[in-house]
Amino acid sequence: MLLACSFLFGGIMQTKFISKKYAIYLLTGSGTLLFARLTGLIRINIMLDEVIFFSLLTYFIAFSKRFAIRIKEDISYGVYIYTFPLQQFFFQLSGFNQSTLLYLLFSLSCSALLAFLSWIFIEKPSWKYKSYLS
Repeated sequence: MLLACSFLFGGIMQTKFISKKYAIYLLTGSGTLLFARLTGLIRINIMLDEVIFFSLLTYFIAFSKRFAIRIKEDISYGVYIYTFPLQQFFFQLSGFNQSTLLYLLFSLSCSALLAFLSWIFIEKPSWKYKSYLS
């Protein structure tokens, strides 16, 4: 259900249904709520604040020139392929009791490393066979 909410929220942001000004308000409010929940200031068990916060954070970083990442290697497909299995692996390994932020940081860092290695040892070498297959 949370994954569906994330995709729905991302789609709404892409259609520009919510103005940038209100999106910044949502990001600030959901970030504050998330911080309060993670530090124990409030005790409610909803995850909608995480969905909104991380969806908006991803949206702003993805379309910001300030956060543009310029790398020579294309690891995007590897990140796409490895992130979900690593998230599930860490989730099972932890016994379902770690914070979402910890899962996010750990799975993304491991995914980026695996994606880089995949690009260097699998994807990039396979490009030389492209002319034979087309």
